[in-house]
Amino acid sequence: MSVKHILVLCIFFVSLAGAPAPGRAQPRGREIPGVLVLVGMQECCAQEAWPAVEAHLAREFQAMGFAVRVVPGRALDEKSRREELQDLTDSGDAACAVRVVRPTGGSGAVELWLNDRVTGKMLFRRLKLPVDAGGTRAEVTALRVVEMLRVSLLELSLPEAPKPRLAPAVRKLAPVPVVAPRWVDLTTGLGLWVSPGGLPVLGVTAIGVRVHLAHDLSIIGELALSPLSREIEAGDAASAIDLGAAFAWGAWRTGPLEDFRFSFGAGAGVHAYTATGLRAGVSSVTRADTTHVAAFALRADFEWHFHERIHFTLSSRIGIDVPEVVLSFGREEIARAGRPWVEVLFGLQLPLF
Repeated sequence: MSVKHILVLCIFFVSLAGAPAPGRAQPRGREIPGVLVLVGMQECCAQEAWPAVEAHLAREFQAMGFAVRVVPGRALDEKSRREELQDLTDSGDAACAVRVVRPTGGSGAVELWLNDRVTGKMLFRRLKLPVDAGGTRAEVTALRVVEMLRVSLLELSLPEAPKPRLAPAVRKLAPVPVVAPRWVDLTTGLGLWVSPGGLPVLGVTAIGVRVHLAHDLSIIGELALSPLSREIEAGDAASAIDLGAAFAWGAWRTGPLEDFRFSFGAGAGVHAYTATGLRAGVSSVTRADTTHVAAFALRADFEWHFHERIHFTLSSRIGIDVPEVVLSFGREEIARAGRPWVEVLFGLQLPLF
């Protein structure tokens, strides 16, 4: 046998040794589907949308190696939202679908469906958010969702996407602050009280306690008084006018809009009008006359959450007194008050516990 024939036989046997066995496929690395669907909430449910978190999530998911596709959500209730997430992973080419629901009345949530197309497994994750999560920084909430996705990938035994060359938007995982729910707040206010009918504008200061109930409802107890007397004159007669008030309010707060909230309420209470120091001509008579009347009012408040423990407030109220108050010197009517009256207060809202 020639050398040429020997070389040909060696090459033939080496090729047989390296070829795969019949009916046996070569092992192939598992692939992770690269599309991630982020369901936006702005079109269907603007009050529950959290655009800042969605933007951070899109950057973080892209940093993990996913191709992010933003799809506007259509579902309104919890059951249909879960079905919508499942449909996006079942019918489309997406590896997973994520939806962020911002807390409004109760607790919000982040929902995630993860679809493993290699094993056929479907995994659902739901991260509950506390009521006060609306005031938490968007980066912190986004990082919590990213960690939830990483844990889900490990549970399905899927390899993570390779680390990108560019660092993610948030490089260091910040500790998630545990925000205790606020139950009782101290409210303060300083402003003006006005009523047509001849009574001068009065400066007022107020202090109260706000107790938070379920579903963004609250009750407020409040005391107010005019720190500086205002004088009213008629000819040679004059009197200093003071005002005191005690109110009980019921209020409802809207969902958060970034760092702002609005609330609306109604209340009832008592107004106390005091006229002191009546004088006539050159003679002076010290006399105090106090009248108590019932008062009913509506209020609208604007809150700016400057800090998680400091909220600035602007409160406006409009109401009527029953009966209407009439100020007279002798038989001469000088002024009327309470039909209607308007009050505007600037103040602070601080947590007690």
